[in-house]
Amino acid sequence: MVDPFWEVTPLKAIAETASQFVLRPLEVFGGSVGVFFAELLSPLPVAWKIPVLVIGAAVILLLVIMLCGYRIRSLMFSIEPGGGGSTDSGPRNANASLATKLGEALEENRKKRVEQQRRSEPLPYPKDPSTLKWVEPTNTGCD
Repeated sequence: MVDPFWEVTPLKAIAETASQFVLRPLEVFGGSVGVFFAELLSPLPVAWKIPVLVIGAAVILLLVIMLCGYRIRSLMFSIEPGGGGSTDSGPRNANASLATKLGEALEENRKKRVEQQRRSEPLPYPKDPSTLKWVEPTNTGCD
């Protein structure tokens, strides 16, 4: 009898694992999309199946494009990378502006605290350390 450990090379095991890691989720996704379109088209008359199929595929395609970080503009249609160098006041620019204002407020608050510490009186340390003597605590009755 042959031990299976010697029949399968490490390269085969890695290749099989990697392909299952990539292909299994795609298989599940493809099955779900197939069920979606089958259920979507089954109650429709034949004349409506093609337009509904095209519109459904377009909606799924646009959703995937938007999930990948692209921005879709329309009038005559334009797809471009989202964010980075745009001049519109989208959520990214609003967050950047908010972060800048928050950073400025924190810096101003830190400067005020430093100034208050400079103006405050120093702690009353004795001038001569030899005047510090140990004082025995009084009996509090907790023995």
